[in-house]
Amino acid sequence: MGRRDLRRGSPLFWWALGMAAGLFASSLIGRGTPPTPSVASGDLGAEATTAPTGPTADGTERPTDAATGSPSAAIPSPAGPSSGGPASAATASPDNGAAAPGGPPPASGPGPSSGSPGASTEPIRIGIGVPELGALANMGPNFDFGDVRDHFEAIHADWQERGLIPIEGREVVFHYRSYSIISAEEQRAACVGWASDDQVMAVIAMQYFFATECVPYEHRLPLFMDSGLHPERMERFAPYAVTLLADYGRISRNWVYWAHERGLIQGKRLGLYYGAGNIDGIDPGVRQALDELGYELVEEVTTSSSATGGPQDGVAAQRFAAARVEVAILAVSSLAQTNFMHSANGLNYRPTYLGADFFTVTADTAASTFPADQYDGTYAMTSYRFGEVSAGLGHTPEAQFCIDRYAAHSGRRIDPQQRPAEWFMLLAGCDVAAVVHEGLVNAGNAVDKDRLIAGIEQIESKPLGIVSDVTFGPGDHTGAELQRTLQWHADCTCWMAIGAFEPWFVP
Repeated sequence: MGRRDLRRGSPLFWWALGMAAGLFASSLIGRGTPPTPSVASGDLGAEATTAPTGPTADGTERPTDAATGSPSAAIPSPAGPSSGGPASAATASPDNGAAAPGGPPPASGPGPSSGSPGASTEPIRIGIGVPELGALANMGPNFDFGDVRDHFEAIHADWQERGLIPIEGREVVFHYRSYSIISAEEQRAACVGWASDDQVMAVIAMQYFFATECVPYEHRLPLFMDSGLHPERMERFAPYAVTLLADYGRISRNWVYWAHERGLIQGKRLGLYYGAGNIDGIDPGVRQALDELGYELVEEVTTSSSATGGPQDGVAAQRFAAARVEVAILAVSSLAQTNFMHSANGLNYRPTYLGADFFTVTADTAASTFPADQYDGTYAMTSYRFGEVSAGLGHTPEAQFCIDRYAAHSGRRIDPQQRPAEWFMLLAGCDVAAVVHEGLVNAGNAVDKDRLIAGIEQIESKPLGIVSDVTFGPGDHTGAELQRTLQWHADCTCWMAIGAFEPWFVP
């Protein structure tokens, strides 16, 4: 079932799709809310020996970030800055320490070796979170994450084949723990299991992991995520939270500057709808930027159900319509935005919308729930590489390598048009794993959690598959330093990328 079929569903089916997208978004909010359930006992995910993959296919040429030439490229250019159990202990392949054709180059720094006399031979244990969607996986390929564990087993097997592990004589072991996306108890139990039973050095947990407080704060273990966090949480968890995206405060400020530089808000009546409680730090960043640029809001509405949606979504639409808001800044989940837009339709009210990476709204999966007559033509700011394939730019070499490697490993090639959720999870997993591996290599044989963080801080302008180039440094554990514009197209229910990635407008 493709996206065109989903758009023809009944209102009840639309609600179900919106709920799935809302749950996807709530994972990001959950990261800012420490759960306090009782801790379940036992191992939630068996540990497996990863098997080597088959040979990888040739990669493709890196796409240029030029404008697509479509009508959407007519958006004004910015006047601001621009730029053109234990897993396998298998030994490394003895004859291949270089990158496969078309794949990413080996990480810089000391390469794999048998170690020096007296060097540690203890395995490097990494926890891998495996979110279980349950019944939501049956809602169609738009929402099914696929087998996340198998994604990482393909990564591990590839490292073995190319001689990227062992690192300085030390094996890298993945400890998988599964958890329901709606169970805070299972997610916290996974955290405790990694820390207490598996004795991991670090954890990779991307979507639907609510127990962020547990890993980097309570157990003081590095936690690697694909998306962002509230800036105050990054401070609280320091130095053990590492995200591929910038923190939400920085994104929200740049979101307003991006809209200003592109002529989307000048002379317009602006309205802001956001979640009460400052969970993600979006509201203060938006306000700060509006104040700096001399804008005022003509209407603002808050909700306590920014992730799951609720009656306030319709109230917000009514108040925006009454205040004649021309540009609606919706800092709520895709489900709440869907509710807002359906209410706006009922009022014959159609404002201009602005999109951003909050709640992963810049993914086709989330935005596919929006009414086409409300959202068609909407622009968004992103640090992801969403929209490149739809715009004809293709995949980066890193993304193509990841997709080819998984196809060789599993016999399945993930198509972003047919399975956008699994495509995203596969590439995000490859990106996070590549950052972790480079940090380990930079740290060398004596790596521990603090040397791993120091190794991450050496990464600069690293190209990835689903996120723009990332750079880290001492005290800066948020990776993305670039942004670009997307536009939503109702005919394909997809985002299309416009122009090149450019630097942030403000720090």
